[in-house]
Amino acid sequence: MAAVQTDEVSFSLNFYSQVFDNGLDDVIIARSTDGYTKNIIFEHKQNVTSYGKGKALSQAIIYLARFNRDGVPIPAKICLVSQDENKCFIYDSIDYIDMINDIERYANLKASDGILDFKANEPKEIIEFNLSNEKGKKEIKEFVREKRNSVKIEINEHNVYGWSQFYYENATKSKQKPEKKAFFNELKNPKGTLRDYINAWQGQELDFKYIMDMLNDPLTQKKLGAFYTPSHYAKLGAELVKEAINRAMGGGRYKIMLSSIAVLEVVI
Repeated sequence: MAAVQTDEVSFSLNFYSQVFDNGLDDVIIARSTDGYTKNIIFEHKQNVTSYGKGKALSQAIIYLARFNRDGVPIPAKICLVSQDENKCFIYDSIDYIDMINDIERYANLKASDGILDFKANEPKEIIEFNLSNEKGKKEIKEFVREKRNSVKIEINEHNVYGWSQFYYENATKSKQKPEKKAFFNELKNPKGTLRDYINAWQGQELDFKYIMDMLNDPLTQKKLGAFYTPSHYAKLGAELVKEAINRAMGGGRYKIMLSSIAVLEVVI
C-alpha cells in the first residue's frame, strides 16, 4: 500500500511515481512548475476547491504564457491535482489560448499571486483517484497515457526569440538547416520543426527590426560577436548614463570603459 504523503511536494512526487509508466522519468519538474509533460501541465494543491480553482488555474496559465515566450511547446491539458479531495480537475489549454498568447500581459506576473479577478470555466473533466490501489489509479493512468497534440501559438515580438532557439536546437531532427533564413521560412510555412507548435506567421521581418541580431543562428552570432544595439536604444542608454553620473558625481567629463575595445565619452 502506498504511503500517505502530507505535503504538496512529496505528494506530487509520489503521484507521478505511481501514475506514470516510467515514474518521475516521464515528468519534467522545471520552470518553477509542479511538473509537466508534452501533453499536460500539472498544478498541485492540498485542496483545490478551498484554494480556489480560478486561482490555481490562473497560475498554470501564467506558466503557459512563459512557455510560449521561451519557445516551449504548450501542453494540451491543464491538470489541477487536489491532494485532500483525491481529484484531478482537467481543463483544455486551447480555451485560454488568447491569454497564453498575451505574453506581455501575463508572462511576467508573479505566478503565486495568480491572475486578479480571473474566473475559471467549469472543468472539462473531473477524475477521481486513489493511489492506494490499482483500481483507484486506472482512470488517471489512462488520462496521462493518452496522446495529444500541442496547442499552437501565434508568433510575435515577445516569443520569436524563444521559438528561434527551439528551432535551431531541433532543426536537424526534421532535416532542416539551423539557419536564420530557414527559420523565417518555417515561421511562414511551418511544415517541419515548428509544424505542431505554431500557426503560420503572417508578419514581415521588419516587425522584428530591433531584435533581428538576436534571431541569428548560433553560428552567425559566433561570427558576428556582440549584438547590434539600435541607435534609438543606444541614445537612450547614453542619456541614462549621463543622469546616473550627474546624480553620483555632480557632472564633468568621464570616459567609461565598456569593454576592452570600446570607450564611451560622456560630457555633462
